[in-house]
Amino acid sequence: GGGQLIPAVDQLVTDGRTDSSKVEWYLYSEGWNSTMARLDRDIGPGSDWLDKRVVHTLQVSAPLYNPELNVLGIVYAEFFFARSGLQWTRVLAPSLTLSTYSHWGQAAADIIVLLLLLNLAVVELQELR
Repeated sequence: GGGQLIPAVDQLVTDGRTDSSKVEWYLYSEGWNSTMARLDRDIGPGSDWLDKRVVHTLQVSAPLYNPELNVLGIVYAEFFFARSGLQWTRVLAPSLTLSTYSHWGQAAADIIVLLLLLNLAVVELQELR
């Protein structure tokens, strides 16, 4: 059979353990200079964050908004570093349209379906009496 080229996240985690004390958050609200200083200290040259004995995951995410298309989204870039030295990268970009209908007439089919469902519910409740 064909093997999976990129393993799932749970395949990369050793022994199913998670250590919440190893989670570091670098927030945009902290300011660029503060964040860069922390990054240099925590994962810069000379740090031991990429220890060969454990699996590491680095996730970078950024929320996005496109006012022209009225779309809200977020981009995730995930980097997995396995004990074997292999590295995997996954980029996800889910989005959500903030306005379902651009014109009220487009909602007509949905309104009809909702009315039919309401009618069905009323009929079923009357049969239960």
